[in-house]
Amino acid sequence: MSLAVLRASPEEGGDETHGNGGSPRRLDVDAERVFSSRNERGELKEVMGTILADESLTRVVVAAGGGDPDAFLAAVLARLMAIERLDVEIGYVTHTTTPATENYSLPVGEQAAAFAVSAPAVSTPLIRDDTGAALVGIGHHRGRDGHKLEGEGIVDDTRLFAGETAGVTVRPTPQAPGVRASLDRRWRRRWVAGRAAQTGGPAIVVVRDGVVAPKTVRRSTFYRHHDDWKLVRP
Repeated sequence: MSLAVLRASPEEGGDETHGNGGSPRRLDVDAERVFSSRNERGELKEVMGTILADESLTRVVVAAGGGDPDAFLAAVLARLMAIERLDVEIGYVTHTTTPATENYSLPVGEQAAAFAVSAPAVSTPLIRDDTGAALVGIGHHRGRDGHKLEGEGIVDDTRLFAGETAGVTVRPTPQAPGVRASLDRRWRRRWVAGRAAQTGGPAIVVVRDGVVAPKTVRRSTFYRHHDDWKLVRP
């Protein structure tokens, strides 16, 4: 197995390093810059192009820290989806529990690195939205400026709400059908599973793995991609 480590670096400008004696190749990306503007995503694109130029590569270990580690993993996954390289296995290393580690029962901290390198990868439903962004942890549909969400929400053929609600939460599932969604309630949260969770309304704020979309939309759907991804997980 040939692998590379892609690390979210807090430092400005990533440095490429090569391990000795068969150590995995490591490349750093400034995660804050990746999400600060659309143009900075070119840095991730360039670094992943360097990694994937190695035809023997079979696994990428994503080591993410900072405020939104799941968002960095999702950006890597979205890039693999865009260039049709979902054959590459992905291991995930983070120091703390995140929505993604909860969704997929992943170890964190000291155990995570060894697991991401040596454990087998499992075919896993890939959840994306209409913009081509991937979702690995948790997504939200909310109203604008703190107001209630107005419109209608469905999961496959099941209606979640019609009218107003505090918001909708969507999470990927490790097995089919792929997503589950619920209304944001303090008590008695009810999850509905399906292949797609869709909300329509006059002004929807979309949050993907902690990153708030800059513009509201009238319709947003989190749904299962036609190809799965290969995640190193139990």
